[in-house]
Parts: sequence; C-alpha cells; structure tokens
Amino acid sequence: MRILLLGTTAIYAGMMACPAASQSWTNGNGTANWGEAGNWDAGTVPDSSAASAEISGGSGPETILLRNSDGSVTSYTANTVDIQSEAQLSGGTLVLDGADAGLTYGGSSAGDVLADDMLLQLDGSAELTLDADFSAAAGITSTSTAALSINAASGAEAGFSGVIEDGSGVLSVGAVGDGDVTLSGSNTYTGSTTVQSGSLTVTGSLASETVSVESGASLATGGGALAAGTELSNEGAVSLGGDESIARLNGAGTVALSPGSLTLTAGTSSVNGGISGTGGLTVAGGDVTLAAENSFTGATEVQSGSLTVTGSLASQSVSVSPDALVTFDSTDGSTVGGLTNASENGGLVLEAGSAVSVSSSAGGTGAFSNSGSVSVGDGGSLEAETISNASGASLTLGAGASLTGTGNTLTNSGSIIVGDGGSVEDAGAISNTASGSITFTGSGVLNADSDNSGEGLTNAGAISTQDGGSDTLTLGNGSGDSFTNTAGGSLSIGAGDQLDGSGTVLTNSGTAGAAATITVGDGARLSVAQLDNGAYGEVTNAGTISTSLGTISNAADGVLENTASGTISDNVGTSGSFTNAGIVSGTTSVLAGTASSSGTLSGDVTVAAGAELTTSGSAGAVDNGGTVSVTGGSV
Repeated sequence: MRILLLGTTAIYAGMMACPAASQSWTNGNGTANWGEAGNWDAGTVPDSSAASAEISGGSGPETILLRNSDGSVTSYTANTVDIQSEAQLSGGTLVLDGADAGLTYGGSSAGDVLADDMLLQLDGSAELTLDADFSAAAGITSTSTAALSINAASGAEAGFSGVIEDGSGVLSVGAVGDGDVTLSGSNTYTGSTTVQSGSLTVTGSLASETVSVESGASLATGGGALAAGTELSNEGAVSLGGDESIARLNGAGTVALSPGSLTLTAGTSSVNGGISGTGGLTVAGGDVTLAAENSFTGATEVQSGSLTVTGSLASQSVSVSPDALVTFDSTDGSTVGGLTNASENGGLVLEAGSAVSVSSSAGGTGAFSNSGSVSVGDGGSLEAETISNASGASLTLGAGASLTGTGNTLTNSGSIIVGDGGSVEDAGAISNTASGSITFTGSGVLNADSDNSGEGLTNAGAISTQDGGSDTLTLGNGSGDSFTNTAGGSLSIGAGDQLDGSGTVLTNSGTAGAAATITVGDGARLSVAQLDNGAYGEVTNAGTISTSLGTISNAADGVLENTASGTISDNVGTSGSFTNAGIVSGTTSVLAGTASSSGTLSGDVTVAAGAELTTSGSAGAVDNGGTVSVTGGSV
C-alpha cells in the first residue's frame, strides 16, 4: 500500500506539474481573473512554458484580467495563447516562453487586444500570428536575446502603440506576414528590425539601428522614426513621410521621399534603387553612391563626405559645400534645376563621358555657380542656362569636353582650362572679367551668341592658347560674332597656334593706364572678319594677321606693332602708333600719329596731312601729304 500510495502521489504530482496541452477559457466563476482556476475548463490555470490557453467566442466578458483569484495583479506564463473572440487582456503581465512560443489572434475586438495597463514579456523568441485586424497598447519586453515575429495575414492590419523595449535582454522585431504592421510608440529595443514581407509603418520611433527591408516588402515612416545611427538595408520599398537622418542606406530597393527628406551621415552607402518623390537628399558624411535613375525633385545637399552619381539625378538643386566632393560618372546624363559648387577639396567632378544639364525645367533657376574646383573629364559635358565661375575658382575641361551656356550669360572671374578639342560656348554673352582667365591647351571652340541673337564675347581678363601645339582655336560660329577686348584684357595666341574667327569682329580698346592687348606669337595666325584696334589698344604681331574685311584699323592712342617675324596680310589704316619690322602685304595709310617701318610695306603708302612716317625699310609708292623720313631704305 505504501508503494501504491507513493506511486499514486507521484502520478498526481506529475499531473499537476504538466497540465493539459490546451486549456480553454470559460469564465466559469464569472470573475474574469486569469488566475481563477474555475474560469478554465480543466480547472487549472495556464501558467507554465508548456501551457496553452484558448479564448474563443462566446466564452465570457470582453476583458480578461491578468490577476490572481483574489484580484491582485500578477504575471502568467504560457507557451501559446489563442484568442478567437472579442476578448481583451488587461491588468498584469503575460509571459510567452518555451519552444515555438506565440500568440494567435483571429477575433474581432473593437479595442486593444492587449490593453495599455498590461505587459507582454518574452522569455524567448515568440511569434504573433494575427489573422484579423489587431491592436495592442501594451508594452512589450524581453528577458533574453529574443526575436518578436509579427505575422499579420494578408489584408490584416496590426497596430502597436505601446513601447517595445529590450528589458533585461536584447529584442529584435520582424514583420513576417503579408499584412500591414504599424508601430506608433516610442520604441527603445536595440536589436534589429526586419521587414520580411508585407508592410511596416513606423509613425512613432525606433532605437533599433539595424533595419532591413527584404524584396517585396515595404517600410514607411512618418518622420523622425529612425535612429541617427541606423544602417538601412533596402531590397524592397521605403517611403519617408517626414524627414529622416540615418547613418547609411544600402540595397537595390526603391525609396520614396514623399514629402520627407533623407540625410545620410556616415560610412558607405550604395543606393542601387531609384529615389523618387518631392523630398531631398543630404549627405552629411560618409561616401554615398547613387547608381539608379533618381527622379526625386527636392534639393541634393552634400555638406561633407562624398556623393557619386553613376545613375542620374533630377533634383531642383544640387549644392556642394567646401568640405565635400560630388562626382558624376554616367553617360546617361543628369538634368538638375540648379548646381552650386563651393568645394576646393576635390570639388565637383564629371568623369569622362558624363553629362550634366542645369535647367529651370527641373524646377530650379537653371544656374550653375562655381566658387571651388570643377573638373569635366574627356568627352564630358556641363551645360546650364547661366554659368558663373567666381574669382579664385577653377574649372577644367578635358579633351573634347564642353562647357555650354544655353541662356544668358556665361561669366568667368576664375580660371577655365580647356583641353584639346574642348569648347566654351554660350547662347548669350560671355564675359571674362578682370580676374578671369580662359586657357586653351589644344584646339578648341570659344563661342558667344551661339543662337546669333546679338550678344558677344567681352574680355577684361586673359584669354590664351598655349604655345607649340599648332592648334586651332575657333572663335564664334562664323556669322555675326563679336569679341571686345576691353581695358586690362589680353588675348594671346601661342607660338604656332591659330585663332580662326571668320565671322568675328574683334575690337581691342582700353583706357589710359589700362591697355587692352592682343599678342600673336611667333608663327601663330590671327584670322578674323575685322580687327579694330581702338584707343589704348595694343596689338603685337610675330605671326600672321589677316581679316575678311581686308583692312586693320589702328585708332588714335592705339599701338600696332608688327615684329620682324610678323606679317600683316591686309591693308593698314593707322591714326595712332604703328611700328613695322616685318611685312605689310596691303596698303598702308598713315592717317594721323606716327608710323615707322624697318620692314617691308609692300603696297602703296599714304601719309595724311599732320601724320608722320619714318622708314628704313622698303615701301611702295608714297602719296605724302605729311612728313616722310627715309633712312637707308627705299621708297
């Protein structure tokens, strides 16, 4: 008997320790307390990691209190809880523990299924399987390194307004169903956040800094939702309804800035999916690459770090701060509304073959402004409606590259260096100011008024070709062009080079103390439609000068010097100072002032009353109404 009694006792104790696999709520005692045994069909309260609780329709009140039979608040543990009614849990702590722990919901509660005065505690990983619309205001916490999987069925909406926190563990959260999950609380859990399928909307905030969106899934935020250090991996779709500042963004998923803006602050971001919407992008650190076609129209600001565009941009404005670098490396081309560069630290770079167009059609001003360093690689193109290169700024064009103004005007106060085959053109005027320089290192094109509307090129700085390349600089487009070299301006054609302006009227005129100068190097050639050297203009020729008009005029107070290696293929009409040691092929008319020649005046020479010619070279027939002095030469 003693053995039987012990055996019976052992069996009974075992039954108490391992309650039935599933216990159903009946509210048999009518107290609505979870801890009242009479409220469960087996007469045993579910309270272990092996327990399962079922709460089905028609089984009692809408609110079940997580309390002892005496009404005191406490906690209860279950492996699984299945709610298929209008019931709400309230007033204590529900612990999910054990293998495959979870809560299943398919009911129809009009309010929060988990009330705001209770806590859901995970002692291990657990899954919420939500087959119907579901809301919870309860806090959620963990006591270990655990994962909370929210499996909302397709068409179901699940909302969590309570705080989801780590507790004494580290909690990760994943949306794993095809439904829609919303987190509206100020969540402090620090584990990862994963959107495996369906959608996750965060209208509250996350402290989680590892966020991933898998292919086919979506994440939406309401602004300020993501932690500052967030690493967002996106293979699905992300939509920002407000401004977000995170560390980095990677992946081939799409991003919609509608209307929020995105700031990236650190590390490496490779954004291989398109960014769309009305918001903007700010790079405030790190290295960011945009590899897709991006259609977002807000501003792109690169405050520090670098931005590389291997796809395309359509921003209404792009700005590069002094400590930043922006690189366009795509033949697809980008059209932006405005482009401003203030960086000398690498500045703005267009790699070989890349194209950037700045147009008001993209919502901005259509202006390109540079106060830093800009480099356009071989075959690249940069065009804008208006172009401004500030004093101290530099703009370098590679071989075959182009800088094109499509409106009016192109103003250069800095340095522009043009590689072989490169071009600087504007549909309107080009103004090279006193501090500006435009240097051609090979053949190229310098063309104002490309639409032939009457504007021209004005130079108060320095325009030159480099020596020794036997290169040709084409000036204008052959029709109705003008080039005015003003006070302090210099035009220099390097030795062996040629400037061809067949449709250009070239005017060279300075002021007292600030001459305008034209220098034609040894063996170089200047060919224009017309050359007028005005007052305080200085022309020095060691090559060949020719005009379509056939006459070069040299006004009073102008200086025209043809050196020993120089040839003027035209007639010369001078009222200023004219010195010839080379060859003048046409006639020479000394209308006023003084002229001297130790070279050859091949054509007839006319000296007007009051004018003076001194020659030690040779001259043709002389019609003298002034003074002619011949020293060792022939007339």
